[in-house]
Amino acid sequence: MDYVRDVPYGLVVCHVDGRQAAVTGLGDGGLVLRTAERGHFGAVLVRFLDPKRGEYVPFWTPNGRILTQKRTGLGWETELSLPDPAFTALARRALHAWADFVRDRLAGEYGFPDGFTSPTLTRQKELWFGPWTAGPGEMRTDRVGGAGTGEAGEWEAALAAEWELALSLDGPKWYGAFIEDPDGFQERFLTENRLMGHPFFERRAGRIYVGNAWCERLFPAPETLRRILGTAEAAGLHVTLVLPTLRGEIPDWMEKEALCHETAVNDWGTLFRLAKKRQAGKGEIILGTLMNRRRKDPRIEGTTQTGGGLFRGTAPEENGLNDPLFAGWLREMGVHRYEYEACGYPVKAAGKGHSLHLPFYQTNTSHDCVLAAACQGRDMGVAGGECQMECQKAALLFPDQMGMVGRYNSLFALDRGILAHPGALMEWLNQGTDRLVVEGL
Repeated sequence: MDYVRDVPYGLVVCHVDGRQAAVTGLGDGGLVLRTAERGHFGAVLVRFLDPKRGEYVPFWTPNGRILTQKRTGLGWETELSLPDPAFTALARRALHAWADFVRDRLAGEYGFPDGFTSPTLTRQKELWFGPWTAGPGEMRTDRVGGAGTGEAGEWEAALAAEWELALSLDGPKWYGAFIEDPDGFQERFLTENRLMGHPFFERRAGRIYVGNAWCERLFPAPETLRRILGTAEAAGLHVTLVLPTLRGEIPDWMEKEALCHETAVNDWGTLFRLAKKRQAGKGEIILGTLMNRRRKDPRIEGTTQTGGGLFRGTAPEENGLNDPLFAGWLREMGVHRYEYEACGYPVKAAGKGHSLHLPFYQTNTSHDCVLAAACQGRDMGVAGGECQMECQKAALLFPDQMGMVGRYNSLFALDRGILAHPGALMEWLNQGTDRLVVEGL
């Protein structure tokens, strides 16, 4: 049987006996699956993406016939025969959709929606966010994709809940602004990001996040970091350090500070090193957003409709952190908090006492900065070139309705519901989220 290999992860989702199996090949009469253990394969549930309807179409059979089974370096690969006309029709439709996408990509059509692109990131934020207030005590209804205001009781509940507000300082601009005027920093931060006036941010921030998870060049220099820490202490603010994904060992001075403060780590090597040297009562380790991975893509219809949509019922609400064994191992490593992102669809948080980053979430990151390549006139798909800190004065812009922006060495998307629907935030708060981290980019 012939199979199309390397089909996209989200095109076909398969569960065997209730456990997810990776689809590595798709044909009109069967599948090639990869599993960690050798299985006998009883009930098989396959979900096929229907791009036009924005949902998954299920196919179920009580048993599948194994054709071949072999062990590979990544687990067990099983060729499964499913000679059913319903499966054949769904598989062919999925393969045609994938072929159409590939053909469009080769022709230069990337599937982005047509629409107006604002000339600057500031103008895009104005369209997305502000001003939030249409009058005294009134919330606008035409912001963030035309979202409504929600029930008055939901607003009251969300605003009355116990949670800490934190602001993210992720680059030289915000480092300098905080050192210069800590008392007026929150107002400047919210105003420049067009978030001033939103009810969620009327309370005073009790914490700052310092550092950039995506680019190690943007972590503050030792002297700058010492000034930030001193200013925060004088202002009565708690500090969380955000370490980037490091390509080498963590510098001694950075490690010293990380062991004395709450620190978000974003690569396994740094986590192992800090866990080994951490002492009780000293700095706490938290799992950064780049270590808390899940499917995120605003181009897929329905993912940004909070409360339902494309992924409802297909179990993306959970990831590895919901596995008790993995969560237990992280606790043994000293990890006491997970950093989540509001990413457009409901998520089941793993336990209580975690953080939520909003309103933007990261979708792609590259050590070879595509923003720098674009500014320098280089091919964005080819590595090379030197960083000239282009990210401090430039951004990659997309059509306004996509809710995407390229900042630093990464792409980010906007969760269109988290600020407009208090019920969306209450879902997180009811699960025990006790900290909101504002990402201004």
